[in-house]
Amino acid sequence: MKKLLKLAIISMLSFNVLILFAQTPQYFKDLQTKKQISTTAVNWTNVGPGMSGYNEIYYAHPTDPNSMYMSLDMGNAYYTHDNGLNWTTIKDWDTDGEKGRTMDADFSRQNPDFGFALDDTGKLMVTHNRGTSYQWVKSWPGSKKHSCITVDPNNDNNWYVGAGQIWRVKKMHRSKAKLHGTIPLSGTEYGHIYISKNKGASWTKITDKFNADLDVAKIFVDPTNSDVVYTFTNYGFYKSTDGGYTWKQKGKGLPYNLPRDGGIFFNKKTNEVSLYLVEQTNFTDNGKGGVTTSGGVFKSTDGGENWVSILGDLPFNLNKINYYDNTLRYYKTLANWFSISINEAKKRFPNKPAFTYPVFNKLVISKTNSNEIYLSSNVGHDKSFGPDLWVSKNGGKHWEVCLRTGAYWVNKTDEEYWKSRNQPLGMNAKFAHLQKEKEEEKVSSNVRMLFSKVDGEIITGYGQQTLRSTDQGASWQQIDDDETTPGSGAWVGRGGSNLPGHDMLLETGTSQYLLVSGEHGLWTTTTGGEKIKPDAVAVKQLEGQTQGNTKNNKHSSSVAAVAVHPNDPNTLYILSFRQSNRGAFRKSTDGGKTWKNISQPVSDSSKLTNSIEQKDILIDKKNPNNIFFIVPLEDHAPWAKELRMINGRKTKREFEVGVYRSQDGGYNWEVVNKGLPKGANVFRLEMDPKNSKILYASVNRPMDKSAKGGLFKSVDSGNTWSKVKIPSEIKSVNHFSINKKTGDWYLSAGEAVGEIDAGGTWISKNKGKKWKKIFFMPNVFETYSSNVDPNTILVNVQMGRKIKNINPGVYFSKDGGASWTKANYKLGQPARIMTLRPDIKDANVFWLATYGSGFYRGIYKPQ
Repeated sequence: MKKLLKLAIISMLSFNVLILFAQTPQYFKDLQTKKQISTTAVNWTNVGPGMSGYNEIYYAHPTDPNSMYMSLDMGNAYYTHDNGLNWTTIKDWDTDGEKGRTMDADFSRQNPDFGFALDDTGKLMVTHNRGTSYQWVKSWPGSKKHSCITVDPNNDNNWYVGAGQIWRVKKMHRSKAKLHGTIPLSGTEYGHIYISKNKGASWTKITDKFNADLDVAKIFVDPTNSDVVYTFTNYGFYKSTDGGYTWKQKGKGLPYNLPRDGGIFFNKKTNEVSLYLVEQTNFTDNGKGGVTTSGGVFKSTDGGENWVSILGDLPFNLNKINYYDNTLRYYKTLANWFSISINEAKKRFPNKPAFTYPVFNKLVISKTNSNEIYLSSNVGHDKSFGPDLWVSKNGGKHWEVCLRTGAYWVNKTDEEYWKSRNQPLGMNAKFAHLQKEKEEEKVSSNVRMLFSKVDGEIITGYGQQTLRSTDQGASWQQIDDDETTPGSGAWVGRGGSNLPGHDMLLETGTSQYLLVSGEHGLWTTTTGGEKIKPDAVAVKQLEGQTQGNTKNNKHSSSVAAVAVHPNDPNTLYILSFRQSNRGAFRKSTDGGKTWKNISQPVSDSSKLTNSIEQKDILIDKKNPNNIFFIVPLEDHAPWAKELRMINGRKTKREFEVGVYRSQDGGYNWEVVNKGLPKGANVFRLEMDPKNSKILYASVNRPMDKSAKGGLFKSVDSGNTWSKVKIPSEIKSVNHFSINKKTGDWYLSAGEAVGEIDAGGTWISKNKGKKWKKIFFMPNVFETYSSNVDPNTILVNVQMGRKIKNINPGVYFSKDGGASWTKANYKLGQPARIMTLRPDIKDANVFWLATYGSGFYRGIYKPQ
């Protein structure tokens, strides 16, 4: 054992040394508390597409235009040091796999490699390599979430952190009754600013006359005087003249002094500092069936003492903008502001205003031009309406909509009105696979982030894509994906994926593999990836946004599972777990070009849950009319924020959980649970590769332990089920697989809150008569052995809620389970792997899908 621990310590010292650890229970118990550094034995490449989800938090290095950082809504974070050509995860792929979703950061102007960042749990992290990696700051006194961090540009000893969560736009709404926003948000600290004057070695908490609910948007240190500090908060604009220790509210000229955002510009030639502020838009009942709009955007050139409006000609005539979605959003905005229903808002305010503007929530000043100002609203998640993104190129005198997508702009609707405002028309943004959807959608998407780089480029997160403008907003280009050949629709991502990877199907009857995703449909691998970069895998969407939507046939955005007809690779089947076609069984007979719903096996009109999980579509190869899938009772992933319990425990559901079967090719369905434990969670389904009448059901214990788990078998195509004898210490079975070459059985078990010894991987070489434990971890989600080389075994380890310090992620063995290696190096979400598979052609190639970092292909290269 001493020799073994010595080897473990050696492995910590180098990423480049591959060490296979001997298999003993004690070693894996030690691993729960001892950190093991991942090796580079497996080279993982993110499989496109790139950005396919909302880019919430984005920031660029203040002095290096090639370094940028983003933190996304699926729980991941990335950095780039080559101006966005390649992105790499910031998250910790070792320990618990969760550290590092950065929410805000800043870097020293004197040492560009040194900086601090706030993570999404409220901890503070430090970097000494320009944001490539971070370490916890032990001196940090905060215990919950904070909103922003700033360094003094003149002296990197001085750092400021603002309390709150003002950028949680989905949850933090303002109204007439709640002028300062929805407070409190759980897990958040309010009412203070932290100051460090010694590079983070110690911190002072400042609460000087601040409201206890103070929510800080931005903090800036005056570039000409380190004693002068400015902050924009939900309780007003404040100024300090003693380095942040005492504060006074300033705001002469501001109608409400309720900032949503603020900015600063320093003119190095003139040594002048300009401040900018966007007010909360207010609506007042004018007593004539309408409202008066007030608020706007302001500028100060005397250190925030006095403010003048630079709203210019931005207000528009809502009567001249003719599309229903905008009118509906307008009344939703009024309903929120006045705390009334939408119908009441329509009755109370039938007259739409001729002078109005949206609820803006972000303001950006170009880093190279103080006259170039951007304002954005998040119409999807904030209570706002109208165009999303505006620009003024002359300091606020004239404004124009600078990001235009959707049928409204494509068709040049209301052309006469917009021309009278000197407004450019037509769509001016290029997307990747979202292009068709963005051209056809009725209303433009929401802006969730907006940033100016040090070189003056503007970056925005728009419609689940990252866009860049280099011409003051005249045009925008997506920067997430590269197309293998123009017009091919085959994309290679740049590594910053936010795609909810859900499942994979490698045995398709063709050379292509199928990748199942949430919110972005079904993908197939294709050729041409090597044109973009070595080892790249190109993908093409078969179902989703590229299909467009018609009145009678909406595409499926969130696909739960996929299957291919055993005799016809052009016949595909899918199930959807949320959004359009939720619970429908969908079929394509032309390789995914067109789709049709052929049945609705799972129906839930009450929508008691956001999603209906469905897994493992299996087709009987001898009789393809026999099709099976399962509906689990719970989402048992320990990283899930909520269990998504289908029946809600206390609410009557409209559908059953368990095993579904069709005997007519998917047109009619029945639930076949006879012999399965009542109330059990059937989590996975497997079909015997040699006898398709034999099925195996992996059964979890529900989280409340109300039913037992186990492995169950049917020998009559699901008519009846019987329990398979397994080791007594196993309480909850997560997965069962059979190697097609050897017939060996692999059973994966464990729980997030269960007993440590009840988790792991067991093998049986005699169909369950005897079992041997070959992998020791408290919660193993899956085990697969390669059908090419059965000695290659992959396991998917999940973390636990109560079992601390385990190393989740990918472990593999090349000697039949005698020794194992962890292979998480540079994986975006090793703690959130949805599924992990060996390649069907090459035993040294692995595939996996993650909860929010898309898909990966790994190539094992022995050292």
